[in-house]
Amino acid sequence: MVRIRHPRFFRLCQFPFAELFQPAAALALLAGALAVQILTALPSRWLDLVLAAAGLLVVVLSRRWRWLGFILIGAAWTMLRADFAMSERLPSALEGQDITITGALIGLPRAQDDSTRFDFAVKTAEKGGEPIALGGIARLSWYKDAPDLQPCARWRLRVHLKRPRGMIDPGGFDFERYALEQGIVATGYVREDTGNANLGDAAICIDRLRARIGDNISASLGDVPSAHLLRALAFGDQHAMDEH
Repeated sequence: MVRIRHPRFFRLCQFPFAELFQPAAALALLAGALAVQILTALPSRWLDLVLAAAGLLVVVLSRRWRWLGFILIGAAWTMLRADFAMSERLPSALEGQDITITGALIGLPRAQDDSTRFDFAVKTAEKGGEPIALGGIARLSWYKDAPDLQPCARWRLRVHLKRPRGMIDPGGFDFERYALEQGIVATGYVREDTGNANLGDAAICIDRLRARIGDNISASLGDVPSAHLLRALAFGDQHAMDEH
C-alpha cells in the first residue's frame, strides 16, 4: 500500500471550500477584475493561464496569502474572457470587404425613415466561395427598399462589415464596450444583391410574438407616447421610446 505523507497533500484535502464563497473572496476576485482595466493591452493567453494556476495554488496552499490568490484568479479570468471576446470580432483583413452570411434575425427589427436596423446571428460566412471563420451577432442596416424583416427569419445576405467602434468621449456612450458585452462582432449594412434571399422562418419564435403584440398596440393607440410606454412595459420594446 502506498502512503502519501506530504503535508501539502493533506492541506489540499482539508481545504475549506466554503471559504471560496465568503465576501472577502468575492471582493478579492472583483479587485483582480478591476485591476485589468488599467492595462493598455491584453497579455498572451499562456500568461493568463499561468496567473490562474499560480492564483489557484496560492489559494489552496497558503491561508495567509489567499486573498492574493483570489486577486490573481480574478485578473486571469477577466483577461481570458476579454481575449476570447476580442478574438471573435470580425478579422481586420475583412473590414471594408463584401462577404456573404447566412443566419437569422434576433430581437425586434427597428424600422426608420431611411433604413431598417436589426441584429443578425451569423451562422456561416463566406467570401468568393471560401468559408470564413465568423460567428456571433452582426448589427446591420438595410437601406433603400428594405423588405419586411420579421424576427427569427433566416436570410442569406451580402453585407459590408467593419469592426465595432465607438467615439472616445469621456462620460459618453461607449459602443465598443457595449458590443463586447452583447456579443456584437461586426457592424455594417446590406448590399443590394440578387443573392439576398429569405430562407424561411423558425418554427417557434418568441420575438415574432412580441412584434405582433407591438403592432397591435400601435394599431389600436396610434403613434403616441402612451403606446410607446405600453410597448416598453409589456415586452421590453424601448426602440420607439428612444425616438420620442
